[in-house]
Amino acid sequence: MFKKSDENPQLGIFSSPTEYFRDSKKKEYLKNDSWHNRFRNHVVMRVDESIFRPLYSNGTGAPNASIRILVGMMILKEGQGWSDAQLFENCAYNLLVRSALGLMSLEDAEPVSSTYYLFRRNLVDYAREHGEDLFKKCQGQITRDQLLEFEVSGKQVRMDSKLVGSNIAWYSRYELIHETLRLFINEREEHIFNKSLSKEMFSLIESIQGETGNKVVYRSTKAEVDARFVELGKLMYRFIGLFKKHDYGHYQTLKAVFEQQYSVGRDKTVVPLEKEKVSAKSIQSPHDTDCHYRDKDGNKVKGYSVNVTETCDQPGDDKDTALNLITDTEVTVASAPDNGFLEQALDRTQEIISDKIEKVYADGAYHSADNQEYCQSDKKWHRADTHRHARPRTEI
Repeated sequence: MFKKSDENPQLGIFSSPTEYFRDSKKKEYLKNDSWHNRFRNHVVMRVDESIFRPLYSNGTGAPNASIRILVGMMILKEGQGWSDAQLFENCAYNLLVRSALGLMSLEDAEPVSSTYYLFRRNLVDYAREHGEDLFKKCQGQITRDQLLEFEVSGKQVRMDSKLVGSNIAWYSRYELIHETLRLFINEREEHIFNKSLSKEMFSLIESIQGETGNKVVYRSTKAEVDARFVELGKLMYRFIGLFKKHDYGHYQTLKAVFEQQYSVGRDKTVVPLEKEKVSAKSIQSPHDTDCHYRDKDGNKVKGYSVNVTETCDQPGDDKDTALNLITDTEVTVASAPDNGFLEQALDRTQEIISDKIEKVYADGAYHSADNQEYCQSDKKWHRADTHRHARPRTEI
């Protein structure tokens, strides 16, 4: 059952940490400029919990844990680079972290790990089913409030991308096939050994279970690896036919990897695709099927491309620096070109800033005929000159 957090919780006389601090410690703890107070006031307390209402039922039942605290926990974890264990430890025992999340009393209970994981899983499931990222929507709402309060114009914005590697092993083609089969076999072992397969295939299945792909490559000649690569392809093709009516779990990954790495002739002969015909968008690991491969200026990455857009206003006459805020982030596969980010990033940015965007700073990778047409249509942006940095950056 959905329930909003209490905006003004009652503090106990003896449960507030301030009762145990003296002099400078108490002053520092209560100071508005302290990071924990800033985070609570400008991030946690700005969370519009109603955004997450679709994740919960409308009927009776146990109410949800504080959503703004759960959102704050997710942001702190990533911002601090904590492991899950470190996150839960800090939420339980670190007074500054508890204050940052709005847990102002020693008696306030932080969300337990199962609640935290369920919230994250529900966010992912909702995004897959409805095509809407509620967490990102919440971030945009927080930034919109900050832009208004701190009078950030947003007439000028800049964007850049960064390749982020996935935390997966770098598999050769053989290792990819071997590991994909191993996961599928382990998942369906009980059913596989009840199927009508040749003695040679059962022997191959047992060898896949008993030895990792990298060990096979280490002890084998190139000719042996190539021959075994073909045999694994035949086994995959057989599994695809046998289990096509039971396509849950690793089946879809098995089928996708096969189609990306092999071709089947009219006589049902399985043949490996030539290396040059294997797409960079193909699955790189069965443990992370979304990541792609990219070689960017010699930087080889299996993972994702992250695009960040932020305001870059010039400081006013009475200020030495200007406050800049991130207005949009987008994470997609590493093979995605940078120029594919621009239009949506600017549209989403324009939705949350009050002024009309006048200049966009981006490097040459964002340039395309479509983006030029988009920026000039309806006089969306002012034209400007080109600047040179480590990479060419263009004012669009």
